[in-house]
Amino acid sequence: MNGQELFWFVVNVVPQTMEANQRITDGVAKKVKFPNEKVLSNLDKYGNTSAASIPLALDEAVQSLLFLGLGLQGVQEL
Repeated sequence: MNGQELFWFVVNVVPQTMEANQRITDGVAKKVKFPNEKVLSNLDKYGNTSAASIPLALDEAVQSLLFLGLGLQGVQEL
């Protein structure tokens, strides 16, 4: 493994990939006229998780609802 090439790839390519994924999500929401504030996105937290993206987002949504239901709006993580 070439450390310099790996470093270059991580610094230069990975952020562009995450940015592109977010633009795709934003574009789809706009196309179907769905408000951005209602779009679940966790790219900033996990990056591109491929097939795990939907289960992770659903888990976060359920946790948020549980916290809101218990009156724990300020709690980030237990």
